[in-house]
Amino acid sequence: DAISDAPSASERLRRMFKALVDASRDLFFHDRKLYDIAATSAGEAWPSSVAYEAHIRNLIAQTIREGREAGEFERKTPLDEVSNVIYLTMRPYVTPLLLQYNLD
Repeated sequence: DAISDAPSASERLRRMFKALVDASRDLFFHDRKLYDIAATSAGEAWPSSVAYEAHIRNLIAQTIREGREAGEFERKTPLDEVSNVIYLTMRPYVTPLLLQYNLD
């Protein structure tokens, strides 16, 4: 898989962001019914949407942790803060409710 084959943690984050944006954009433009279901799911906090968000957050935290262990990222800022900031940066492009306002 393109993300796990990345040579560094920062490259994995870049590839993860690109893959999530590409998948979200494709869903928005090519499968509108499924996009509408995903948007409803996110808006009403269905268990599947909550699990998806938790999975993305865990992937980010794991990648940051691995980058820190490799000496690629700083260690001063708490892991949960760094992970949260990165997730909040990605959120407008991977959350169906926000995506429609961030595509140009």
